[in-house]
Amino acid sequence: MQLPPIVQGAYPEADSGEPLLHRSIFESVRSRVPPGSPVVRMLLENRRMNDVLTSFAATLLYGPDFKCFNTAVASRRMVFTPSVPPSPFVAACLDPAYSLVMVVLEGVQAAASNPVEAGLVAELVVALRESLCDDAGKAYATDEEFFARGLFVVSPHRAQIRAIKRDLRARREWLHPPFVDTVDKMQGQEAEAVIISYGVSDPEYALREAEFIYSVQRLNVAVTRARSKSVVHPPPSSD
Repeated sequence: MQLPPIVQGAYPEADSGEPLLHRSIFESVRSRVPPGSPVVRMLLENRRMNDVLTSFAATLLYGPDFKCFNTAVASRRMVFTPSVPPSPFVAACLDPAYSLVMVVLEGVQAAASNPVEAGLVAELVVALRESLCDDAGKAYATDEEFFARGLFVVSPHRAQIRAIKRDLRARREWLHPPFVDTVDKMQGQEAEAVIISYGVSDPEYALREAEFIYSVQRLNVAVTRARSKSVVHPPPSSD
């Protein structure tokens, strides 16, 4: 349930016995393996995420047998040690006791770009840069190291990515560009914390992009990049 390759264009399904030239190699191989074959098995031991994030992925997609590899992985929690009391918003979102946080904005209308949400994301990023530590309890020495191992910011739309980057530049001088990009660029990587900013708050706009906005695979990949903390600014409910 990861993201498939990005394919531009519409292609017909392959005839029976013909290769799937516009799909992933894994999907092509799997389609030729009979049910029950030992060649394809689900990986059920997760070595990245703590118990909360693993449970989320298990409930969303993988089933109850999807577990943390051991108790050390399961008990992993973000080390966030601010030297001064943070704002109530930051304190609520970045409390290490809560590994998965949903930030729901009410009364904000936005389509592909949401400046209010971008500002909140930037506030969280700056707070994490100042006070997030690695597994050993040490602060990240450089911005480059912080965005390589400490934090990713994920957003589906380029307009929202630009808005977040503008707000980050306005709040702090960065010696390395903040890593704010689409989930496609994050797949296969991991960080201590992940912030997901959908940006969209207009239900009609979201429904027009429903296949993209409400993609279970995209949500799965975004949330599960984190080892110990995911903060999600979700789109409006699809109900």
